[in-house]
Amino acid sequence: MAIHYGNAWEQSTRFPDGAKTGWFLGTPEYMPDPPRQSGNVQIKWYCHPEGHESPEKPADPDWKTISVLIEGIFSIWCGHGAAAAWKQYILKEPGDYLLWDTTESHKWKAIKNSVILTVRYRPDVLLP
Repeated sequence: MAIHYGNAWEQSTRFPDGAKTGWFLGTPEYMPDPPRQSGNVQIKWYCHPEGHESPEKPADPDWKTISVLIEGIFSIWCGHGAAAAWKQYILKEPGDYLLWDTTESHKWKAIKNSVILTVRYRPDVLLP
């Protein structure tokens, strides 16, 4: 059995500008070492400062996503289509989560400093 020990944040991949992405397990093209490569699961650990927000992220038909609040207050909006009617979900208590379908676009904002664990997976591969 192979064992790989480390820190999710310290070992996360980086954007071209050098900023950390938070993704520490995922597709081989983004992961430098084989123990953290997976074509079917991606895992991200991110400490979002208050006010940190994303632009709209398009739906991806190959993946489902679940984000779990570790600490803080975090808002995620989901919708579909270019003129989407967005619905807001607020994660307030540790353990609050949002699981969304592959047909949903999303965007997010840290209402307070927040730590989020996000897992993306290919449901057609992992689940019967």
